[in-house]
Amino acid sequence: MISGVIALAGITDVVAGTASTTLRFTTTFIGGGCVVSGPSSITFNNGEPLLAADIEAATEAGTPKTSTTFEITLSECQGWGLIPKIKVSGDKTTAFGSTLFRSSALGPEDSDGYGVYLNTPGNNIFNSNNNLAANSDITVKGNWKKEDQLSGINSTLPISAVLRCGNCTYEGRHGGKFQANVTFDLIYE
Repeated sequence: MISGVIALAGITDVVAGTASTTLRFTTTFIGGGCVVSGPSSITFNNGEPLLAADIEAATEAGTPKTSTTFEITLSECQGWGLIPKIKVSGDKTTAFGSTLFRSSALGPEDSDGYGVYLNTPGNNIFNSNNNLAANSDITVKGNWKKEDQLSGINSTLPISAVLRCGNCTYEGRHGGKFQANVTFDLIYE
């Protein structure tokens, strides 16, 4: 009679191996955000050349040739727990008196002695600022609380731009190409 048990020599019980991995999940949560939009470029005097006398004769508010207005729009704002403000940045100069925006990339063949003066009267959410080159923050009005929803800052902010010579008696002042690049960033405290 044959036995129903077969013995295999040298084989023992099989044990399953183990392996593991650890995953780390990371992100940065922001308290809120907005879409900030405005015109991509501003052209003075309908793109026609300006005379130095046009800028010298301009009042602080400028003239139709030397000034323009535009709007910065905040939309799709969401979140809370933050105090918002708009930070205005760009190359600046004080070489001609008042602090003005002027590209530092301009060379000796480009204009000298001129800059762009920006200001805002504010709106129902943001305070006014008389010189955005000198005081780069457009702050939210004092009644804003961290508990307020950022959707409350969806608005349009008027900005005035005026070409100025700052110190119009600056001896190095001369004509040529002019450029200033300015960025409006919504930031939080």
